[in-house]
Amino acid sequence: MQFKLSLLAGSLLAALALTGCGSDSSSDSNPSVTPSETFTIKAIDGYLVNAKVSVDVDGDASNGCELPLGTTTAGGEFNLPIKYQNNQICITAIKDQTIDEDRGIVATDFDLTAPAGSTVVTPMTNLVVEVMAANSELTAETAQAEVIKTLTDNGLTITTEQAFGDFIKDPSIEAKKISIIAESLTDNNDKTLEQQLEITSQITVQIKDKDDSTLAGFAPEVTITDNGEVVVTENHRPTTTKPLTITDVELNTAITDIDLNTYFKDKDSDALTYIINVKNAKNETITLVDLGLTQTNGILSGTAKIAGTFTLYITANDGKVNSHALTSSLIVTTPNTAPTVNNEVKAVLQQQLNGLTLTQGENITNANIAITDLFNDVDGDVLIITATTTDNGITAEINTNNELVLTGTPTKQGELTLTLTAKDGVNDQAATATFVTTVLEAITPPLPEATHPLVGKTWYVIEYGDSDGTSSTDYPQTWCDSVRFDNGSIYFNDRTIANRNECSDAATIGGSYEITNGSIEVQFDDGALAYNVVSNMNVSLPNTQVVTLTEGEDTERYTYFEKKVDAEKRLNITSNGAQEVRDIPAILPAMQENTYQNGAYSVQMFNDGQTNKVALWLDSDTGFNCDNANEFYSNFVLTSATFDNSNGISGMCNDITEDKITNAVINFTVPSDFTLNENYSLIGYVNNGDKALLENIKLNLIWKGEGNQE
Repeated sequence: MQFKLSLLAGSLLAALALTGCGSDSSSDSNPSVTPSETFTIKAIDGYLVNAKVSVDVDGDASNGCELPLGTTTAGGEFNLPIKYQNNQICITAIKDQTIDEDRGIVATDFDLTAPAGSTVVTPMTNLVVEVMAANSELTAETAQAEVIKTLTDNGLTITTEQAFGDFIKDPSIEAKKISIIAESLTDNNDKTLEQQLEITSQITVQIKDKDDSTLAGFAPEVTITDNGEVVVTENHRPTTTKPLTITDVELNTAITDIDLNTYFKDKDSDALTYIINVKNAKNETITLVDLGLTQTNGILSGTAKIAGTFTLYITANDGKVNSHALTSSLIVTTPNTAPTVNNEVKAVLQQQLNGLTLTQGENITNANIAITDLFNDVDGDVLIITATTTDNGITAEINTNNELVLTGTPTKQGELTLTLTAKDGVNDQAATATFVTTVLEAITPPLPEATHPLVGKTWYVIEYGDSDGTSSTDYPQTWCDSVRFDNGSIYFNDRTIANRNECSDAATIGGSYEITNGSIEVQFDDGALAYNVVSNMNVSLPNTQVVTLTEGEDTERYTYFEKKVDAEKRLNITSNGAQEVRDIPAILPAMQENTYQNGAYSVQMFNDGQTNKVALWLDSDTGFNCDNANEFYSNFVLTSATFDNSNGISGMCNDITEDKITNAVINFTVPSDFTLNENYSLIGYVNNGDKALLENIKLNLIWKGEGNQE
């Protein structure tokens, strides 16, 4: 319907974006999966611990790995369910959470992927996936061959197993060279595929002839010039000279100063600076300052302010690259005891929480619970108590009266977890009390009884029109639009390019309506429409309503489909489809006034040996010939993005008689080759005087490389 297209059409999406592989899952694996049902994969830069694992389950690499499964453990290992052995795997390293067993705590998020069937996920397998993404015709094997060729063409002798295997475990000189390339690829994970291949090529040239002695500590410096050129300069990373052992200290006692310059050396004699990251026993990141230590000019010193067990990850930087991490532990002892939970008080508080009435969507009132004596501290330290909930609509706080106060509005029904944590400001270890209660389901009042057959559900309708000015193409195309009438508001879908072949939800309010004498009267900002159901039809299609839309003096007829699949059938007529795919149920005029007959639009796309053709059969049991077609339709057109003529190709009508019944066939001669997977819109325009009595023909054909003329 063209006269109100601006109201019925949304914006055309012009670009698709790749999504990452991240997830919020923290479970290591499905507890119901036994070891015999899994196989072990490894995430490698160095071995990556606490990295997120996910898989691509829909087979569409463009949207990433959408199913999170857990996190890696020591050695970068993860037990992947065997059912995912044919799925692409994604590893997400998280800043300050993931630990590289060679390089320490990960400082920047990065993603690695591997093709289906891989048992390792490394920067090299990631390069293979990127090569496949750049050329969809490549398989994993042929993409691996392309990467291997980059290495061998530049002088490296390498096997597929060495390049795409566990190069950390492999003691060969070739594997050590791959490790150097892999670390550089990780550090340049955000670069283009072309730049990553150039980095690989240049490093390969530099290391191809090196042996164990000259390869030790080799870590080239990679820079990208302003014009995108890759420059790789030979360099060696700082290396450690000896292990570091830090003597245990008591709380508020100074550690013995440590000169880090004696623990690292640099083959290139570059000046070194140091980075120190700290993890506590719970693998939480804390700052060096919070621990009470400082590092100045390579001297680590200070007085321990927190008791507990801590791991220090120390890396040296030569101004170009970091060393591998020097790891050491620091145990800070104290006679002071960490706080504990009083379980008897906890049980009483749980009962009080159970007595609260929390309901989804309703504001919380009178939810103050005293937590006095919930936590004990034998040293009499002042406790800092915090509270969190698993519902972001609820705020949990501890007030000055030592009460737990719940405010806000629950956003979801079911289990609600409250966590109270107490710290004494001395010990790193906290006391934690967890409570579980229930949020009741919101009581939803019954919807008012529908007063019109269109009200209260979403309807799908085939429309034609151009792309609404959002695309460089501006020719008539067929679309699926959606509409819903609900509680006085009319909703439409926001039309996107996907609506050429599928229907979407009606979620955007377009105006308001009232029902007057069976007519839905809709008001928009710039006009009005009237929707009326045609009730005097002598025939009908299942699960549909025939509707007229009136704007001013113009009235046009539509078929409203209750089921998406029935509407989408008209937008996905494939050239090689079976007869039931290419036969579309339709209502055609009968030759008696105000009567109709059930029929079908039957479509064929084919090459007759000389030209490409499309044929539209207007089939009925009683006949519908070209004279009948010319009486109701002004013209028939076939449009496509590949046609030069924006108005499309016009069709010619011929009568075909079979079994004494004559039906009209509209033939289109296509002057160019069909384009694989192209959408071709076939539109039959009803004469202006008959638009209120008969719907335009609106179909979408897809060329699949061959035709079917059954």
